[in-house]
Amino acid sequence: MVAERDQVVGVETSRGRVDTPVVVLVPGAWAGPLLAPLGLDFGLTPHRIQISIFRWPAGFKTRHCVVIDAIHHSWFRPEGGVATLIGVELGVGHADPDSFDEGVDPEFVAICRKALAARLPLFGEATMRGGWAGMIMMSADGRPIIDQIPSVAGLYCMLGDSGTSFKTSPAIGRCLAEWIVDGKARTVDLTPFRSTRFAQGQPWQDEDNYGGERLTISR
Repeated sequence: MVAERDQVVGVETSRGRVDTPVVVLVPGAWAGPLLAPLGLDFGLTPHRIQISIFRWPAGFKTRHCVVIDAIHHSWFRPEGGVATLIGVELGVGHADPDSFDEGVDPEFVAICRKALAARLPLFGEATMRGGWAGMIMMSADGRPIIDQIPSVAGLYCMLGDSGTSFKTSPAIGRCLAEWIVDGKARTVDLTPFRSTRFAQGQPWQDEDNYGGERLTISR
């Protein structure tokens, strides 16, 4: 990104510079190197997260619903017609997004099987049939920063999604488009996701989350 006198003026790409008064920054775990030259630090931390897939055991034939289980710090959903994909809250903070193990740790598979069996007991002996690891960016309160950055006019960001944006990205994209074109987001009030909430001592508060602890990553 290129900024002059606190205003976005363009971006530098592998094919040269593109002049523009507006930039939408959605860099995932790679936010740090893009924000640092502008003097921006929102306390974001890249995390390596994992998921495992288990084949349905004999006798299990009903396609189950998508579940977020705050009691066992896990989430799971059907994967195809005969398997279930599951993740648990075991992200490794400060991982390097340019160099990380994309495989699944054996101990993680065991934890996933235990969490899955806690809700679906037949899965206690289910066969693991794959999995992978990837990178996400965590914010300090586990919720995204969606804002027009006050100190850099024309810079719109969606940062630190904390693993939740797969399901929310359509709404976020619409809100940012409304903000850029119409001057404000109309679909959803984005005020709770402002970048200044941490400096103001007003991080996101989960008032109604069951289980006592908020789920943060890999959903």
